[in-house]
Amino acid sequence: ARAAARGADVIYNCTNADYTKWPELLPPLSQSILQAATATGAKYVYMDNLYMYGPVSGPMTETSPNLATGPKGKLRGQLANDVLSAHREGKIRAVVLRASDFYGPFVEGALLGMSALRAIRDGKAVNVLGNPDALHSFTYMADVACALEIAGQDSRADGQIWHIPSAPEVSTRRMLDEFGTQIGKRPKLMAANRPMLTVLGLFSPLMRTLKETLYQWELPYILDSQKFQQTFGLRPTPRAQAIAETVAYFRSNP
Repeated sequence: ARAAARGADVIYNCTNADYTKWPELLPPLSQSILQAATATGAKYVYMDNLYMYGPVSGPMTETSPNLATGPKGKLRGQLANDVLSAHREGKIRAVVLRASDFYGPFVEGALLGMSALRAIRDGKAVNVLGNPDALHSFTYMADVACALEIAGQDSRADGQIWHIPSAPEVSTRRMLDEFGTQIGKRPKLMAANRPMLTVLGLFSPLMRTLKETLYQWELPYILDSQKFQQTFGLRPTPRAQAIAETVAYFRSNP
């Protein structure tokens, strides 16, 4: 990691690992990049998710407490705390950015990634989780990129947690319907609830581990990103525009 970071002004940690092996793989991965930032003196921008907040009631803000009870949520909270602690101790300059579920061009490993668009196009069922009619925040990948750049360049971001601007919450069903309108096919949904994941988990480690965060899809899951918007002036891309751009990319890269 130190060799890869040599000469860098900013290190953006957007890495991930096998979802079923987070406890084994994420700590050494995160620590190695954090140590590279310490060794090189580069600013460190850490891309994070929302797992550490745990089950929530109402919108999540940057001051929401870390109430996760499952291993993945606790781990994400600890990794972010390591980054912020290093900043407070003067070892690095660091920023933590958090987003909800990704969608947009280039997005593969997400519920609304390219696999969902391929399923709509081919008339197959789109696999979703929990209650597809529950309100949910989704974060457009182009807005993620803009926020990462701002956080890396603007010193006002240093030492803080920021939520990336995300368009107003909408149900998963509504999102897929809007994708279907653009693609020209009505989507079919296959929703996996808790009992179904219990059964599937007997055969699949991935299905078994998804139960920990199923709450994110069972009830409203809403991200408040006003702090970033008001501080840096970045507004989320309107959903209709984001969906149109995503489908345009999909058609160019089937």
